[in-house]
Amino acid sequence: MFWFTNTLDSYIMQNLMLVNGTEAFEGWIHPKARTLIKVHIFNYTNVKEFDEGIETRLRVQELGPYVYEEVMERNNVYFENDGTITFQNSFKHKFLPHLSKGKQSDVVVVPNIMVLSAAYKTKDMDYFTKLAASMTLGGFMNKKPFMKLAAHRYIWGYDDSVYYLAKGFMAFQSSNMQDQIGLMSARNGTSPYVMSVHTGQRNMQKYGILSKVNGFDTIGQWSAECDSVAASDGSLFPPNLVRNKQDVDIYFPELCRKFKYTFQEEVKIINNTVPAYRYVMPDSVFDSPDKEPSNQCYCDHSSGTCAPQGFYNITTCAFGAPIFMSRPHFSRVRPEDIKVDGINPRHKDVTSYADLHPTMGFPIAGMTRLQMNILAKSYPGFYSMNMFDRDGMMLPLAWMDSGLEDQYINREYLEVIYLTTFTVKQVELAIKYITLLTAVITLTAIIIILKEKIRSYAQSSSSQHLNSQFAA
Repeated sequence: MFWFTNTLDSYIMQNLMLVNGTEAFEGWIHPKARTLIKVHIFNYTNVKEFDEGIETRLRVQELGPYVYEEVMERNNVYFENDGTITFQNSFKHKFLPHLSKGKQSDVVVVPNIMVLSAAYKTKDMDYFTKLAASMTLGGFMNKKPFMKLAAHRYIWGYDDSVYYLAKGFMAFQSSNMQDQIGLMSARNGTSPYVMSVHTGQRNMQKYGILSKVNGFDTIGQWSAECDSVAASDGSLFPPNLVRNKQDVDIYFPELCRKFKYTFQEEVKIINNTVPAYRYVMPDSVFDSPDKEPSNQCYCDHSSGTCAPQGFYNITTCAFGAPIFMSRPHFSRVRPEDIKVDGINPRHKDVTSYADLHPTMGFPIAGMTRLQMNILAKSYPGFYSMNMFDRDGMMLPLAWMDSGLEDQYINREYLEVIYLTTFTVKQVELAIKYITLLTAVITLTAIIIILKEKIRSYAQSSSSQHLNSQFAA
């Protein structure tokens, strides 16, 4: 029995490997799954009143979701000599009005990321430098801390003169800067991140695990225990880890960090028909080090400062913009750090999860839920930021809900899921049944043979006994 099932398992593992010309490879290059991206924008409704001191707290209204279907392909693919394959992701998006609440043309009032970033950049400069920067932005360029623009442009990219100016200075530092600035601009078109992943041909224990990103095996920002890029990109996982319900890591290049997912429970999804292992991002993912000591490595070691409770600082990953990530609606953030009205910290959809195939480890469904925020504070001399206090406040920009929800899985991917779930299971059961039947038949044959031998022996013994009596 074990020989048969082990042979089947080896066959499955061989067919999972990323080998040129195989169905697994073609499915990896052109994934059949269609991801949904839901963007919830925080629209600011009382900026004028707040600026004039009429109201003491900013107020936001959540708009959306603005829902897009994402089609991903892998381009610039080539095999390395170390058992890895190098590639770049390419994304295309289609707006889905029937799933959205709102139009792409909706005008929103949102924080001006470039003005807030420019002010933050001057925080350690002298008074007159801050004054000059404020006059240039607020006077000559007429830039203010808040702006109006269409929702679609805010999400996927818009032209900004300050951004173009900054891009000219920073281009020599990084090749990852986009043509336009937007919440999701890094996920629009060809990704700037060149990634290398283990194919499984040399070691299935590393199957689907990244070896390098942009030529480096480390992020270069955190202490050693958190700086490695060795994690899944979210599309493939080592089957042995999933089968044993061990923790898995997913790397998010836009956030310069990998996130740990832990096994939570066995579930049945897609109309309660498909079994899966549900993994979740722990609630403590953005807890401060005093609550979650393992997050100490994400503090700024040069200054010794850590992000406030419930936040993750990605300033160094966002070209110096004071961007902080959190769970949606400031979940697990201290009440005193929530300085805007219209937020619901008890929002129900805050947990990121992944439903993985119990045998092969690939994702069947799952959603990543994160919120993007920006730090706004006043600086002496930077007068255009005077509406904010010197202690600063976190301004929510938007929260994103992206992934595969089981009720929206497209037909092509459903076929893959059903094929790999039920066909393989039936083969396993058939092999076990046939093996068991063979064992039963064999055992029955052995019993019959033994019975015949016992009967023959008994008859022989009886005959010998009678003959001996007759001879006497």
